[in-house]
Amino acid sequence: MTIQADELLVLKAFYMGHAISTRKASIPVALGMADKAIEKFEAAEDDQEKIRLLFYLLLKAEILRGTPQAIEIRARAQEISRQIDEHIFERYMAIEDSTQSRKKIYGIQVGVIADEGVKPTVNDTVSDGFNVWTVRYDAACRALGIDERKLTKKEDHFLRKVTLKEMLEKHGVKYAVP
Repeated sequence: MTIQADELLVLKAFYMGHAISTRKASIPVALGMADKAIEKFEAAEDDQEKIRLLFYLLLKAEILRGTPQAIEIRARAQEISRQIDEHIFERYMAIEDSTQSRKKIYGIQVGVIADEGVKPTVNDTVSDGFNVWTVRYDAACRALGIDERKLTKKEDHFLRKVTLKEMLEKHGVKYAVP
């Protein structure tokens, strides 16, 4: 099973952005790198370069997820997505929605409200009447209707192993790491 390029793009933006956001020391460097790519593709005329601009905007939005700045970046990404008549932004937002945990109240008398933040995997309890077991699945892939077990080796390698530095080099973006 091969997935569409735009699905691969939004999954990569989510996985990479989420991974970067969990390493606080990496955030400023990664944002600087994404900003360089955004600068390069800002005046893009060609749809391929606009898609690259869109990727780096979504990456930045994911790194900054939960901040007012992320909302502004998403609005800009939505506009670019409309210009090139792609569903990239809608697919990204489907992933955002499926991976964002909701605030839950635990204990009526205690009044504890918990927000677990971004949850890239989801656990479901399954029963056949006699046995009960837990099934874990990738929420981002599930949001797009993709069975993560059926990704090709090339797709899986791109999603899990290709670094931001490698992508910038491939796209011809010059950046300086402080």
